[in-house]
Amino acid sequence: MTKCNKVTMSVLCLFVLASIGINKYFNPSVFVKKEFEKLSFQDTISEIPHVTPKVTKILVVAYMRSGSSFTAESLQHGPDVSFYSFEPLLNVVKGSIYAMDCKGSNCRVVNRTDELSQTTASIIKNIFECKMSALPDEALYAFSVFSQLRDHGRLKDCFPKPEEFKQITNNTRLSSMMERKSQCLSFLESRCRNSTVRVIKTIRMSLHLCKDLSKTIENMKILHLVRDPRASVYSRRNLGLDFSNSLVKILCNRMSHDIDEGQLIGSYFPGRFYSLRYECLARNPETVLKKLYSDMSLEYDSETEKWMQLYMKSQNRGQNGYQVFKSNSSSRSTNWRLRIPYIDTLNIDSLCKDVYTKIGARSFNSAMELENLGMSDMYVTPYTERYCK
Repeated sequence: MTKCNKVTMSVLCLFVLASIGINKYFNPSVFVKKEFEKLSFQDTISEIPHVTPKVTKILVVAYMRSGSSFTAESLQHGPDVSFYSFEPLLNVVKGSIYAMDCKGSNCRVVNRTDELSQTTASIIKNIFECKMSALPDEALYAFSVFSQLRDHGRLKDCFPKPEEFKQITNNTRLSSMMERKSQCLSFLESRCRNSTVRVIKTIRMSLHLCKDLSKTIENMKILHLVRDPRASVYSRRNLGLDFSNSLVKILCNRMSHDIDEGQLIGSYFPGRFYSLRYECLARNPETVLKKLYSDMSLEYDSETEKWMQLYMKSQNRGQNGYQVFKSNSSSRSTNWRLRIPYIDTLNIDSLCKDVYTKIGARSFNSAMELENLGMSDMYVTPYTERYCK
């Protein structure tokens, strides 16, 4: 059908609609005029369809004290406009997604993924699609609580804890808070829709969910971040967090299961799943970050380089253990070896053998070997080789 025939058909349809009263909603003559103007314009150039800018969606799945804050932050320093969601599942997934089920002295690790899957998947999908109004209050709370977010100053009073919100009985105060919440949601959605890169970082999600999410979320790329369990355990204990043998076992079971799931996802969705060992990024940041940017469809430019150099050389340890800017990341990736008791490493070795094999973590035969930083604590495996070669 020619362009003229298309316009003719449009005109005829409009007059039929007008005869049944549709013209009270719009003026057909104005529409016809625009169609003819469009025809005149399109006769001079080729027809150009409307193109929606492609949005890159990156889901970083990691573990507590695995270097995830730095890794996710590093993905936002190119020329692209980015939107960042930091731990949106904080108040949703309470406790570990893995738990210990014990009957007497017999214990087994129970995966709670199915119990949490529907809620978790919905939150991840809605954030990537900028549907902030559809998020539960538990997920919105994360936008207010974390100072890592660039808009923290504007959002810190937007979304109180759900339990605090429910306790408000003063109608005037409640009305004021609801109005503020509405304004903050509009701000968040606007920031999100104007972005071309959207990053979600979470330590509270299993890769088990990501296969189905990859089917429903267009252009989503997954980055699975792993770190030597000994370094993660030492870092947690250094913060004063309890980390018993059962929790070490839970961590390593989760990592092992996630690695198996990750290999499946990578085979199902080539070019959309990547696994990174934190130590490789920390010890060779420029090379790894450039490759990571390329894989994530991001542009690495001079500003990225400046940020990377600033971060890697920073001696500012920040005000708490959770802040992104800390001392030299390369040295921090090995410092645990000088501080962790050798007996603790032997204990972790016995609980995490499977993970060691999958990510290439090397055991030490003595305290002297452990503290000898000239002796490597890692080797390359198929799961880590992309960024560790």
